[in-house]
Amino acid sequence: MPKVAHEMVVIFFVLSGFVMSYVVSRGRSHWQDYLVARFSRIASVAYPALVVTIICDFIGRRIAPDFYAEIARSGGYWGRILLSFFFLQQSGPLAASPGSNTPFWSLAYEVWYYIFLGLWLFVPGQRRRAAQLLLGAVVAGPKILLLMPVWLLGVFAHKLSLRNAPWIGFSGFLFVVTTVLLGAILTGHATGYGYQGDWQAGPPLFFSAGYLVDYVVGLLVAVHILVADQLMKYWRCEQVSKPVNRITRYLADRSFSLYAFHMPLLYLVAVSLPYQKDNPLQVAAVLCLVILIVLALHWVTEKRRPAWQQTAQRALRYFEGLRSPASPR
Repeated sequence: MPKVAHEMVVIFFVLSGFVMSYVVSRGRSHWQDYLVARFSRIASVAYPALVVTIICDFIGRRIAPDFYAEIARSGGYWGRILLSFFFLQQSGPLAASPGSNTPFWSLAYEVWYYIFLGLWLFVPGQRRRAAQLLLGAVVAGPKILLLMPVWLLGVFAHKLSLRNAPWIGFSGFLFVVTTVLLGAILTGHATGYGYQGDWQAGPPLFFSAGYLVDYVVGLLVAVHILVADQLMKYWRCEQVSKPVNRITRYLADRSFSLYAFHMPLLYLVAVSLPYQKDNPLQVAAVLCLVILIVLALHWVTEKRRPAWQQTAQRALRYFEGLRSPASPR
């Protein structure tokens, strides 16, 4: 099977930029509303995922210490967990995955893109805004900034989707072209035509080392989303898309949990259950087990998002109370 995990993250970045542009276009809220919404979205899944990672690693190291040897040798386990708690594990020269949860790297990127968007939208004054964006860029570091254009491609795709649709024939042509190209990349057939997606995520850029390739994939995804949106508007697919929307929303509501939990669970299941990797039925059974566990975890993560929102709102009120002088009696 082709190794396209990184390409999937690139697709996620473009989709994230598109969705965030859609959210903020619906009405400019106060910065507190933006902060609460973004914090609850990330924290409701990311922090439980760190807890699950610690538990899975603890159990897994006792079942198969050799299998987890690389994680143990990486050093600073609790330091990596702490950095990941504050989403600083990819800042500057750092590339510190929390234990067996290697996909957690992209959450640091995503959080910083939320921060940059919030600074751009809500910090008053050009000089003050520029200064805070510059400070954020210094803390985030070059790796995160290198992939920010991929995220912005999603933003631009949404902005363009609000304008009048281009010639429908041209949209159809672009849809076919991007479908073929993305299909070739995701199935591994593009390597024969010069596509180099299997690069090594090594220092100093680690997961941003293939940023030029990521720009190409991101552009294809952004164009594909844009022209698909235009075609659906032209053919008025609202009624047809209603059942698809229900299925898509169901899966989307659980996608973050699947992303955040799957790797430590797969590690633990791999060392806990006797199965043959060359047996498709056994592999499918293991994957189904992991998905069922994730669906169960969804009820205590994304379903609990309102509780995280309330916690964030109380914290904001508390800090605003500290900043405001007590009213005279």
